[in-house]
Amino acid sequence: MPTAKEFEARIRANPENDEDYLVYGDWLQEQGHPRAYLIALQRANSLAPNNKRLRGELASVLPGQCK
Repeated sequence: MPTAKEFEARIRANPENDEDYLVYGDWLQEQGHPRAYLIALQRANSLAPNNKRLRGELASVLPGQCK
């Protein structure tokens, strides 16, 4: 299994590839890392950008970053 640095290098090399983010998020979840929740929220928001509940949750995790 790749390391966090390897996942992050893949994402930097191809930031448009959602699959790399999702695999990294799954891996982070297996590690118990809180960033996994952020990745899941961001993915859900990208699929439903008008969902107010998701926007509110994302705004609570990233205050000042969401409009």
